[in-house]
Amino acid sequence: MREYYKEHSYSGIYPSRIMHNMGVSGKISGAMNVVSEIKDAVAIIHSPKGCGFHYKYIARRRYLPSYKAQCTNLKEEDIIFGIEKKLKETISETINNYHPKLIVIIPSVCTDIIDVEINKDIKDEFKEETDCKIIFIKSEVFSHIDKSSSKKNNEERILYWDKPEKQKGIGKGCGIDEAMTAFVAQLMEKQKVQDRTVNIESFAWGGNKNLEGIISILSEMGISVNSVMPSCSTEDIIKAPIAKLNIVRRSSWAKNMKKVFGTEYFHVNTFHPYHGLEGIEKFYTNIADYFDISLEASKILSDMKQQVSTEIHETKNYIMKHTFALYSNSVSNLPYMIEALTNDYGVNLKYICINIDYNKLEYEYIDKNIVENTMMNIKKVINDTGNNTIIYINSEKEDLKRIFKHVDIVINGTEFLSSFKGLKTIDVGKLFIPIDFNNFKNNVYDFANKVKKARSQENLIISKFTYDDLLYPTIGEMGPTTSEKMWHKMWTLRR
Repeated sequence: MREYYKEHSYSGIYPSRIMHNMGVSGKISGAMNVVSEIKDAVAIIHSPKGCGFHYKYIARRRYLPSYKAQCTNLKEEDIIFGIEKKLKETISETINNYHPKLIVIIPSVCTDIIDVEINKDIKDEFKEETDCKIIFIKSEVFSHIDKSSSKKNNEERILYWDKPEKQKGIGKGCGIDEAMTAFVAQLMEKQKVQDRTVNIESFAWGGNKNLEGIISILSEMGISVNSVMPSCSTEDIIKAPIAKLNIVRRSSWAKNMKKVFGTEYFHVNTFHPYHGLEGIEKFYTNIADYFDISLEASKILSDMKQQVSTEIHETKNYIMKHTFALYSNSVSNLPYMIEALTNDYGVNLKYICINIDYNKLEYEYIDKNIVENTMMNIKKVINDTGNNTIIYINSEKEDLKRIFKHVDIVINGTEFLSSFKGLKTIDVGKLFIPIDFNNFKNNVYDFANKVKKARSQENLIISKFTYDDLLYPTIGEMGPTTSEKMWHKMWTLRR
């Protein structure tokens, strides 16, 4: 995306995923995300002024509001007597003030309740005045993906953690998917398909120029990118059916495009099958299969893989000289992390210390059955990697202090800096998974550099605070912790 990942540089201390889950979120936010990426488009939020104001402040791009976004400013009398006049006035003002190539009308809960759909006559009326395209997003459901769907997605992800092709996922209520589906139905036009061309959905490929790396390797394989949607122009979206294949993170809109235009799609539901050198090779081999170029692609990919393997050999040997403990207060991502750390980075994982707090897991829609299945997956990964890793669950602080003294470095143990003097930690979060060879190489170098620089951080300001064990990195004082627990409880009940 053109602007998306600046967010993580500017606001990393307050990650955008928190806003996505519990702040200015919902379907309007997702749709606004899409429209704001299109270079020559303007969004009209079909709603009262409250939604129009708040959703200019996009959850996934908080540092840069969507200044051009318009609102129909609906009032009670409009809802009762008709909202067509307000909509026409807003469209006219938008065309006159901004001269866009595309206007996207985004519904709100209020217009969803009265089942508003843009009248074809309105489109025809403006067609005589301007070449600006006007489309209307149709809601699948009233709300963003609810907690029952999130729980089902979690269960599916855990059950089929090593079979991602079986992870279908429930996406109804995703504003991004609804907006992209509207483009398929109302904006795209039939084109002559060109072989060895792809469209790439631009959302959620991770930072560190991961998307640029994908495009570069595809180019080496002789595959060109027709468009990166929606981070493109209106004309690019109109001509999207030129591509033979869509590479997507969300499958719903891609299924619709296949029905309408016959465009095949490659769904990347999760990056986990594509971690490490073997996984990256598998990713591009899967794409090559769609174009029947597997043999020629395999030679290119094999050479790239071998080159990077040679370049990181000494670095991985350096990492392997150290012993590590992995600390986590979440379970869902651990099987993948353990597998990647061990196989991809050469981490000698001596201990895994897990803090399972069901109060916190409730916020993530994870129950006891999901935890039990995850623990089975963790044990399977440890067995498959050949490590003699010991697992500790819900250890007391004094026990953790003793365990950590038997390793060189603790991964993701920053909350103990204030209480465990001399503790050496490195923070890898949920572990970014690159799916191009150059990014993977840089990741290994970066991890080794963190290992090299790991030292006691007890003199840093971050180590001077006492953190809440349940809500790290919230400060362990009554005001902040009470407020956050209350907010979590309200949000869990709401969804």
